[in-house]
Amino acid sequence: MTTTMQFVGGPTALIDLGGVRFLTDPTFDPPGDHPIGNRVLVKLIGPALGPDELGRVDAVLLSHDQHPDNLDDLGREFLGRVPLVLGTAGTAERIGGVARELPLWHSVDVGGVRVTGVPARHGPTGSEYLTGEVRGFVLSGPDCRVSTSAATTRRWTSSRRSPTTSARSTSPCCSAAMGAAL
Repeated sequence: MTTTMQFVGGPTALIDLGGVRFLTDPTFDPPGDHPIGNRVLVKLIGPALGPDELGRVDAVLLSHDQHPDNLDDLGREFLGRVPLVLGTAGTAERIGGVARELPLWHSVDVGGVRVTGVPARHGPTGSEYLTGEVRGFVLSGPDCRVSTSAATTRRWTSSRRSPTTSARSTSPCCSAAMGAAL
Protein backbone atom coordinates (compact mmCIF):
# COMPACT_ATOMS: atom_id res chain seq x y z
CA MET A 1 0.00 0.00 0.00
CA THR A 2 1.47 3.34 -1.02
CA THR A 3 1.18 5.96 1.71
CA THR A 4 1.75 9.68 1.34
CA MET A 5 1.29 12.52 3.79
CA GLN A 6 1.23 16.17 2.81
CA PHE A 7 1.42 18.88 5.46
CA VAL A 8 -1.08 21.63 4.63
CA GLY A 9 -0.58 23.85 7.68
CA GLY A 10 -1.33 23.98 11.39
CA PRO A 11 -3.16 20.74 12.28
CA THR A 12 -4.13 20.05 8.67
CA ALA A 13 -2.58 17.20 6.70
CA LEU A 14 -3.67 15.21 3.66
CA ILE A 15 -3.05 11.49 4.16
CA ASP A 16 -3.35 9.04 1.27
CA LEU A 17 -3.33 5.34 2.16
CA GLY A 18 -3.52 3.28 -1.01
CA GLY A 19 -5.75 5.82 -2.73
CA VAL A 20 -8.05 6.44 0.26
CA ARG A 21 -7.65 10.10 1.17
CA PHE A 22 -8.10 11.60 4.64
CA LEU A 23 -7.81 15.22 5.76
CA THR A 24 -7.10 16.13 9.39
CA ASP A 25 -8.61 19.20 11.08
CA PRO A 26 -9.24 21.47 8.07
CA THR A 27 -7.88 24.99 8.56
CA PHE A 28 -7.74 27.13 5.41
CA ASP A 29 -8.37 30.70 6.62
CA PRO A 30 -5.78 33.32 5.63
CA PRO A 31 -3.42 34.86 8.18
CA GLY A 32 -5.01 37.32 10.58
CA ASP A 33 -7.01 37.57 13.78
CA HIS A 34 -9.53 34.84 14.57
CA PRO A 35 -11.71 35.33 17.69
CA ILE A 36 -12.06 32.51 20.24
CA GLY A 37 -14.61 33.73 22.78
CA ASN A 38 -13.05 36.73 24.51
CA ARG A 39 -9.57 35.90 23.15
CA VAL A 40 -8.04 36.19 19.70
CA LEU A 41 -6.02 33.57 17.83
CA VAL A 42 -3.45 35.27 15.59
CA LYS A 43 -2.68 33.15 12.55
CA LEU A 44 0.66 34.14 11.04
CA ILE A 45 0.87 31.89 7.97
CA GLY A 46 -1.79 30.62 5.58
CA PRO A 47 -2.11 27.02 4.39
CA ALA A 48 0.24 25.51 1.80
CA LEU A 49 -2.82 24.32 -0.16
CA GLY A 50 -6.31 25.71 -0.41
CA PRO A 51 -9.48 23.60 -0.40
CA ASP A 52 -9.67 23.64 -4.21
CA GLU A 53 -6.14 22.21 -4.53
CA LEU A 54 -6.69 19.07 -2.44
CA GLY A 55 -8.46 16.86 -4.93
CA ARG A 56 -10.84 14.19 -3.68
CA VAL A 57 -11.07 13.69 0.10
CA ASP A 58 -12.85 10.53 1.30
CA ALA A 59 -13.13 11.53 4.97
CA VAL A 60 -12.22 14.33 7.34
CA LEU A 61 -10.75 13.31 10.70
CA LEU A 62 -11.85 16.10 13.04
CA SER A 63 -10.21 16.08 16.47
CA HIS A 64 -12.63 18.76 17.66
CA ASP A 65 -14.63 21.60 16.19
CA GLN A 66 -14.81 24.14 19.01
CA HIS A 67 -11.80 26.30 18.08
CA PRO A 68 -10.68 28.00 14.85
CA ASP A 69 -7.17 26.57 15.25
CA ASN A 70 -8.61 23.11 14.44
CA LEU A 71 -11.65 24.02 12.34
CA ASP A 72 -11.79 27.53 10.94
CA ASP A 73 -14.40 29.23 8.73
CA LEU A 74 -13.09 27.94 5.38
CA GLY A 75 -12.57 24.52 6.97
CA ARG A 76 -16.24 24.47 8.02
CA GLU A 77 -17.24 25.31 4.46
CA PHE A 78 -15.02 22.49 3.17
CA LEU A 79 -16.91 19.92 5.29
CA GLY A 80 -19.83 20.31 2.88
CA ARG A 81 -17.68 18.81 0.09
CA VAL A 82 -16.78 15.51 1.76
CA PRO A 83 -18.83 12.32 2.15
CA LEU A 84 -17.81 11.66 5.77
CA VAL A 85 -16.59 13.58 8.83
CA LEU A 86 -15.49 11.53 11.86
CA GLY A 87 -15.19 13.05 15.33
CA THR A 88 -16.71 13.20 18.81
CA ALA A 89 -20.42 12.94 19.67
CA GLY A 90 -20.50 16.71 20.19
CA THR A 91 -18.91 17.30 16.81
CA ALA A 92 -21.51 15.09 15.13
CA GLU A 93 -24.31 17.02 16.86
CA ARG A 94 -22.91 20.49 16.11
CA ILE A 95 -21.80 19.83 12.52
CA GLY A 96 -24.67 17.53 11.52
CA GLY A 97 -24.95 16.35 7.92
CA VAL A 98 -22.28 13.75 7.14
CA ALA A 99 -20.55 14.13 10.54
CA ARG A 100 -20.51 10.92 12.57
CA GLU A 101 -19.29 10.08 16.05
CA LEU A 102 -16.40 7.63 16.23
CA PRO A 103 -16.43 6.50 19.88
CA LEU A 104 -13.20 5.70 21.70
CA TRP A 105 -11.72 2.34 20.70
CA HIS A 106 -14.39 1.81 18.02
CA SER A 107 -13.48 1.43 14.36
CA VAL A 108 -15.09 2.04 10.99
CA ASP A 109 -13.97 1.01 7.52
CA VAL A 110 -13.36 3.78 4.99
CA GLY A 111 -12.47 2.36 1.58
CA GLY A 112 -10.62 -0.60 3.10
CA VAL A 113 -8.76 1.46 5.72
CA ARG A 114 -9.73 0.84 9.36
CA VAL A 115 -10.15 4.11 11.31
CA THR A 116 -10.12 3.79 15.11
CA GLY A 117 -11.03 6.55 17.58
CA VAL A 118 -8.42 7.00 20.32
CA PRO A 119 -8.05 9.29 23.36
CA ALA A 120 -6.69 12.78 22.79
CA ARG A 121 -6.31 16.03 24.70
CA HIS A 122 -6.12 19.66 23.59
CA GLY A 123 -4.37 21.29 26.50
CA PRO A 124 -3.03 20.52 29.95
CA THR A 125 -4.78 18.25 32.46
CA GLY A 126 -7.80 20.01 33.90
CA SER A 127 -8.51 22.16 30.83
CA GLU A 128 -11.16 19.81 29.42
CA TYR A 129 -13.96 22.12 30.58
CA LEU A 130 -12.49 24.76 28.24
CA THR A 131 -11.47 22.55 25.33
CA GLY A 132 -14.28 20.01 25.28
CA GLU A 133 -13.98 16.42 24.11
CA VAL A 134 -11.17 15.69 21.64
CA ARG A 135 -10.59 12.63 19.44
CA GLY A 136 -7.43 11.14 17.93
CA PHE A 137 -7.39 8.56 15.15
CA VAL A 138 -5.39 5.53 14.08
CA LEU A 139 -5.60 4.55 10.41
CA SER A 140 -4.73 0.92 9.65
CA GLY A 141 -4.15 -0.61 6.24
CA PRO A 142 -2.60 -3.93 5.20
CA ASP A 143 0.99 -2.76 5.73
CA CYS A 144 0.77 0.71 7.24
CA ARG A 145 -0.55 2.44 10.35
CA VAL A 146 -0.87 6.18 10.79
CA SER A 147 -1.67 7.89 14.08
CA THR A 148 -3.11 11.40 13.88
CA SER A 149 -2.91 13.58 16.91
CA ALA A 150 -3.54 17.12 15.65
CA ALA A 151 -3.56 18.96 18.98
CA THR A 152 -2.99 15.88 21.11
CA THR A 153 -0.90 15.88 24.26
CA ARG A 154 -2.61 12.92 25.89
CA ARG A 155 -0.64 10.34 27.87
CA TRP A 156 -2.50 7.05 27.92
CA THR A 157 -2.39 5.66 31.42
CA SER A 158 -5.25 3.21 31.30
CA SER A 159 -4.67 -0.50 30.88
CA ARG A 160 -6.57 -0.38 27.61
CA ARG A 161 -4.01 0.83 25.11
CA SER A 162 -4.40 0.52 21.41
CA PRO A 163 -2.03 -2.12 20.01
CA THR A 164 -1.22 0.25 17.17
CA THR A 165 -0.08 3.25 19.19
CA SER A 166 2.75 4.07 21.52
CA ALA A 167 2.12 5.04 25.13
CA ARG A 168 2.49 8.72 24.35
CA SER A 169 1.60 10.82 21.34
CA THR A 170 2.76 14.44 21.19
CA SER A 171 3.11 14.93 17.45
CA PRO A 172 1.62 18.16 16.12
CA CYS A 173 0.08 16.22 13.27
CA CYS A 174 0.84 12.66 12.23
CA SER A 175 3.22 9.82 12.78
CA ALA A 176 3.44 6.74 10.61
CA ALA A 177 4.97 3.32 10.60
CA MET A 178 5.38 0.97 7.70
CA GLY A 179 5.43 -2.75 8.33
CA ALA A 180 3.68 -5.15 10.61
CA ALA A 181 3.68 -3.05 13.78
CA LEU A 182 4.39 0.41 15.07
